Amino acid sequence: MSTSDLSIVDGINFESVFNKLKTFHVCDPGLPPCVAHDLFEGVIAYDLPLFMRYFTKSKEKHKLFIVHRLNKRLECFHLAGSDAKVKLPLIPISLERLTGSASQNWCFFENFSTISSWPC
Repeated sequence: MSTSDLSIVDGINFESVFNKLKTFHVCDPGLPPCVAHDLFEGVIAYDLPLFMRYFTKSKEKHKLFIVHRLNKRLECFHLAGSDAKVKLPLIPISLERLTGSASQNWCFFENFSTISSWPC
């Protein structure tokens, strides 16, 4: 493959020289896990809404928050520092899954206790 062809290829562009070794291959037994995708777009995106559903549908004395109120708090909650660039998406009323990217879900998870009690 010529170098001019490489400019249009995404991902892995060529065979690694390490693959010539008899007992090694760069992709064996597989590529390393990606925390951003596995945790923040996977586990957090689906499991956090499970807890949120429980606490929004609990009896009145155990109800910790209401989704509408949480979304209102999200609208007026402003992040600072390195998180200031992250715009937190609103939480879907169905609470099926978080719709944000890995960085948005990470930021939401990290600030959830503050956001859920934020005076707005």
